Order: sequence, then C-alpha cells, then structure tokens
Amino acid sequence: MDEAEIAKHFADSVYHCEHHNFDLNSVGKFALSMVPREHGYKVVLTGEGADEHFAGYPFFFPDHLRELDLSLPESPPAVNPQLIKGLQEGADTDMKAIFERTGALNRNWTETDALRAVNRSTMLSCIVALHPELSLFAPWAREDWVGTDCRDTIVGSLPFPARQKIKEKWHPLHTAEYMWCKTMLANNLLSCLGDRTEMAHSIEARPPFLDHIVSEYINGLPPSVKVAYTLAEKEQKDNRTGLWWQGQGAAFQAFTEKWILRQAGRPFITKELYERRKHPYAAPVRWPRGGPLNKMFEGLLTEEAVDNLGFVDYEVVKAALETSFGDNPDSKSFRTLIFVASWVVISQRFGVKRAGRHGQERRNWKTASYI
Repeated sequence: MDEAEIAKHFADSVYHCEHHNFDLNSVGKFALSMVPREHGYKVVLTGEGADEHFAGYPFFFPDHLRELDLSLPESPPAVNPQLIKGLQEGADTDMKAIFERTGALNRNWTETDALRAVNRSTMLSCIVALHPELSLFAPWAREDWVGTDCRDTIVGSLPFPARQKIKEKWHPLHTAEYMWCKTMLANNLLSCLGDRTEMAHSIEARPPFLDHIVSEYINGLPPSVKVAYTLAEKEQKDNRTGLWWQGQGAAFQAFTEKWILRQAGRPFITKELYERRKHPYAAPVRWPRGGPLNKMFEGLLTEEAVDNLGFVDYEVVKAALETSFGDNPDSKSFRTLIFVASWVVISQRFGVKRAGRHGQERRNWKTASYI
C-alpha cells in the first residue's frame, strides 16, 4: 500500500463501510481484501479477537493495574502493593501519551458519574478519544449537543446485569475488555476492518479467536496470565519500538501482553516473533503536501460539498486542509478531514438530504426533528 492506492480506494471503502472512521485503516483492509480474491480464494482466517481476549492493546494496561490479581499470590505485584501503585500511575501517563502522539481529538479524562459507574475504568475515555469534537459541527448542532458526554451514552448502553458485575465482581481488566468488545470490536473492527471491507470483494473471513467456546474459556482466565509481569525474564535492553511502545516507561516494560497466547504459540514460532510487542495495523496520519491524499481531500471537501451536509462548520474543515499536510502536519486536523470526507462520500453516493433543524425555537436535541 502506498499513498496513491489509499487515495484511490478511499471513497469506495467509505461507501461499503457506510460510516466514518478515525483513520485510514479500513481503506488498507479494503485493498488487502482484493488480494485473496485475485488469487482465487474466497475464505480467509483473521486474527480479530486476540487483542480483545488477551489484552494486546496498551490501553488495557492501566485497568489491569488498577486492582491486584491474587491468582498469582507470589508474583512481585501481589507481594508489593506499592510497586503496583507506582506502575499503575505510570501506565496511566504512558497511555495518555500514546493518544497525544497519535492525534487523539477528544481527550476527556475527567471523572464523571459514568466513570464511577464502571469503577473509574480509563477504557471508557479511550473509546471516545478519537471521535469528532463538538467544535467541528455547525452552530445549531453544537447548541443541541452542548454538554453531551458520549461516555454517558456508552455506560447507558451496557446491560444492567453487566453493570452490576462491573461494580461488584469483575476485575477492572475484564471490565475494560467487555466495554471494548461491546463497542469498538462490534461496531468498527468487525465491521470496517472486517466484514464490510471483506465482503465488498465477496471474501468470507473467519475469526477463530472469536469462536464462542474459545471465548467462554478465555473469559474465565485471570488477568495475570493475559498481561504477565515478566520484567525478571526480559533481557536488559530497550525494546520500546513501534507506534505504541516507543518512549514508554517502566509499566509498559514490566509486563508482557497476550502472555498465555504467546506461551501456547511458542513451540511453533521464532524467538523474534515470540518476543515482539503488539504491532498495530495502523495507516500513517502524516502525509506530504501536494500528494495524492492532499489532492483527494481538496477535491472532496469543497465548500459546497461540506455545506450540503448541513451539520458541519466549513471554516473548521478549511483550516484543517491548511494544517494537515507538509513537514509538520497536525494529526488531529488530518483525522478531521477523514471524518468529513467520509460524510461527504456517504452523502453523495446515497443521496442524503441536507441536515437542518425544524423550528429555530427548538434547542433540545431530544425533541428536535431533522430533515
């Protein structure tokens, strides 16, 4: 995949996804799904679910460290509560730095009733960290949605029995995994990085890690075998490489993600693969000015096209076009372009009417009606 290929397939991938994304990963998956079809294959195996089950993402670490796991009572964290407290604070800081470095738009870490309802799990804020900011929207939309916290929506969508278990039974890591699976896995990873971009080319993907029997077994495993304290076993070298791990502190170095899965696969893979940190499937967010993506976004995001949406402030988009490309681009602005360009494609291909509020006297989004 190069920049020209991503620009070429952007609109088609959005059309098949039918909703916006916060990065270009779905475009890469759309193009990748062409390859097996071109070689005569109709079914593929994919790895979705492994990171969710085995805590492969670094933003699981803070919740893993939020509470002791006494299933390994002789492990250093279990016998040294001060160690776990220091590591947890470090993991919180490191995780927030990842979002800062990758251009997160909505970084609301303040404590609210929603956060307390899930025992202060940072996963709740991680889920909304890459969603559009209110400032992107037209004035009437901002007025209707001012004060809205999407974290309330997420908690409100969780079934009552699950919320009870979160408060009374589950370890914070299991809470984080549950919320991620009910939101991002279901609505994004299995959709735009899964079925929709695969079936666009009539490819059937089967995710063995999400087999229900496997899932039920893994859900009963203690957190410490998913994210294991392995500092004493590691070589004394700096292996903080890659988009997520570079520059991270002691907490991220002291633990190994997907530990039990690594142990299961160890006899069958190389030492290099066994020791490698999770490497995200992530398209870059920094691109040169005047390149294929820059030109594509300029072609899609005309004032007329954006205004025809009815709910986006064109001045914000215009400013983002100026700051998203070049030697020192703004990753947040680039994500804004992805959002709005996706809405423009959907609007044009599906013939969506311009949005607007009926009756300017209405200010409450719960009672407003839209064209």
